[in-house]
Amino acid sequence: MLPGFRSRTGRTGFTLVELMIGMTVMSIGLLAIAGMFQTGWTDVAKGGKATIAANAARQALEELRSIPFDDLASLYTNGAACNPPTPCLAAYTFSTDSFATVRGNQPVRDVLRHLRYSLRGDDGTGGWNFTAQEKARWATMLSTGGTPVNGTATVTINDVTQGVGRVLALMDVTVTVSIPATSFNAQVQTRINRM
Repeated sequence: MLPGFRSRTGRTGFTLVELMIGMTVMSIGLLAIAGMFQTGWTDVAKGGKATIAANAARQALEELRSIPFDDLASLYTNGAACNPPTPCLAAYTFSTDSFATVRGNQPVRDVLRHLRYSLRGDDGTGGWNFTAQEKARWATMLSTGGTPVNGTATVTINDVTQGVGRVLALMDVTVTVSIPATSFNAQVQTRINRM
């Protein structure tokens, strides 16, 4: 109630107009806070997808590092020995969008197929034809409760030594993972050398 104002009955309290103004101000404040919840939820979801992308990239890189050097070298000549006089390619690039880019020895193919399945699942496109055994082995890798995130990945392996006419001895391996609806691309890189 306004200061110094008394109703006809002599009671003090809030008038209906004061209550309406107070409720309007309070509802405007609550609507502003409710909008922040939507923004926060979206940011948390994008952060989760960025984490999934980073983890998928790191895991693929670790799996590639565990493959013997000569098996990785098979990527350069599609399975032929990469020693003189057979020239090596300057780089090999694999994309989860294209089955045609999968090559190399079996351990390398397994890693590339695993990366594709962990990001996209078995969506029946592109000729991937995952076996029941692969699906069972990789089922826990699907990122969000068994639902793939529809991400894409690129693996690039560069011959640092430019092995034309000499033995391939050093490679740079870069794994980049992108998840739709985020502007984040997870990229990890390592250098692998022949021991």
